[in-house]
This record gives sequence, structure tokens and C-alpha cells, in this order.
Amino acid sequence: MIDSNGFGVGITTGTITINDEIITVQTTDTQATLFTKVTTADSDLSIAYDTSTDKITLTSSSGSTLDLSG
Repeated sequence: MIDSNGFGVGITTGTITINDEIITVQTTDTQATLFTKVTTADSDLSIAYDTSTDKITLTSSSGSTLDLSG
């Protein structure tokens, strides 16, 4: 679950905005659930986690710039 992720920052229930799409995040969501919520909210996006670099990458299939400003 994302509330026990070890990121060093507290995770709370709330929303994130990507490309004007509002995505509700619960502390009980898993990484897979969160990734599904993102790609369901905006089908132009793909999201992946790289275990070797410990990084999450968001990609737009249309090549458009991602807006994470919310």
C-alpha cells in the first residue's frame, strides 16, 4: 500500500491532477491500483516503475507534454 511505501514523505488520501484529470488516491491503494487509476483517467498515458532505478515514469503516447501542476 502506498501509505507504507518508504518514500520518506507522508501519503494521505487526496487527489492528484495529471493533464487536467483529477485522480483520487487512497492510502490503501497499491502501486498497481494507482497506475490503473492514472491510465484509466487519461488513456494517452502509460506509467511504469523501474526497479533498477527506483523511478516511476509517465509517458504520453501522443508525445504531448505532461502537465503535473494541478
